[in-house]
Amino acid sequence: MRSSPLSMLYGSVRIPGVFMSESHSETQGRPGFTTRIAIGVLAGVACGLFFGEHTQWIKWVGDGFVGLLQMAVLPYVAVSLIANVGRLSLRSSLRLLRTSLLVLCLLWGIGFVVLLIMASAFPRWETGSFFSSRFTDEPPVAEWLDLFIPSNPFRSLADNSIPAVVVFCLGLGIALMSLPNKRSLLEPLDVLADALAGLNKLVVRLTPIGMFAIVAHTAGTIDPVQFSLIQGYLLTYSVAALIVSVVILPATVSAITPLSYWQVLRASRDPLVAAFVIGNTLSCCRW
Repeated sequence: MRSSPLSMLYGSVRIPGVFMSESHSETQGRPGFTTRIAIGVLAGVACGLFFGEHTQWIKWVGDGFVGLLQMAVLPYVAVSLIANVGRLSLRSSLRLLRTSLLVLCLLWGIGFVVLLIMASAFPRWETGSFFSSRFTDEPPVAEWLDLFIPSNPFRSLADNSIPAVVVFCLGLGIALMSLPNKRSLLEPLDVLADALAGLNKLVVRLTPIGMFAIVAHTAGTIDPVQFSLIQGYLLTYSVAALIVSVVILPATVSAITPLSYWQVLRASRDPLVAAFVIGNTLSCCRW
């Protein structure tokens, strides 16, 4: 059977830690990693509701955990892109590019449909017209060149400018394709990727503590009046996120890769919970 370009890339790209949840499987008398995350979230909710604003001091624990998660994300993305694009041939890279564009358009289509459905779920509010000085303020201008053109790759890494970093790494990986002695560079990059994966594993072990701190601070400091105003948005967002992340995206991934639906769901359950609580998908890219 002829393999698809995405399956070829899946076989050649090493993604250590993508089945992190399986390595944290339940042992004798010890809860699994997902169970510990759920316990941390529930304990954080109980702590925040019980102690209220006294949980403000714990915010630095959650911020530190998010920072540690982001620590190895962009370096790993850069190293992996350079190494795995560089080891491809020109023919396979063109096939992969064509298939990737189709998958990207499919994901964009799913996103637009979900946004339209979510927007129609909110009622129309008729309010009075009041003047505000914000109406005269000019909106901030997006620096598209700085966002996508890596004029200084190191500054792009420091600023977490993901599009610019991806453009630089793809360009360097494409340049590596035709080099005869590229293996001498690819092997050290693989070792560096493994080291970054090991660093990420150390940070991931702190996830239950980080989830507890983030949820406790949020539950303890949120204004009940403000919560009552946004509960419709939270309900709509939660339902849409649950349907997309548990049903639509795993089914799409299983349709274009050798993985089954349940394999995708088991591999993504921990980062999905973390991304939903943290509210920052970048922190969970290297889970």
